[in-house]
Amino acid sequence: MAGHSVLEYVPLHLSALDVSSGLEAWIRSWWISDYGNLITLTPEGWFSTVHQGGCYLWAPAPAAIDVVVEQLGEARHKRPWSTHVVVIPRIMTGRWRGNMIKETNFWVEIPAELPFWEADRYEPLTLLLAFPLLDRQPWNIIRTPLLDELSRELRKMWKQGDERSRSFLRELLLWARKLRIMPAGMVWTVLHRPAWKSFSNSSGDG
Repeated sequence: MAGHSVLEYVPLHLSALDVSSGLEAWIRSWWISDYGNLITLTPEGWFSTVHQGGCYLWAPAPAAIDVVVEQLGEARHKRPWSTHVVVIPRIMTGRWRGNMIKETNFWVEIPAELPFWEADRYEPLTLLLAFPLLDRQPWNIIRTPLLDELSRELRKMWKQGDERSRSFLRELLLWARKLRIMPAGMVWTVLHRPAWKSFSNSSGDG
């Protein structure tokens, strides 16, 4: 490390979008237009744009993650019908992962060996999704068997080079929308019966 800044090895000041030129395009490849336009937030937007309501992509630098956890929680409280996508390099997780998981509905770690997150990144990437709140019980989709199983299946796909992950993520977004129009009695049943194989019939690229 002689002659090099420690930030070159632990880039706390850089976001996932800063270090990966293909990451945002990959996210937009599985985003579905039914939700609306996905707005990439600037640091300034964490305090203004996000509180207007809509669909937002957060990509904070690890050094700013404490602020983002707070602002995401406030944004969800003010605009519960908004949708949020968050990508964070797996650095300093003790400072943010537990609280960030509480503010979102789904999370998965992406290995550093994919075209949009290459091996020279060293650390995996954490992807989190926050869906709009439901207008009926259970109100919020939190850590259910279905979502846990889907997270495991996605990690297995990336490890094995399976090219269906984008289709799975698209289906996950569609599934979350369908929950809002399901009869109340069906929502709990769907959330607590692992059925990730229903996603596996989809086709697409990783």
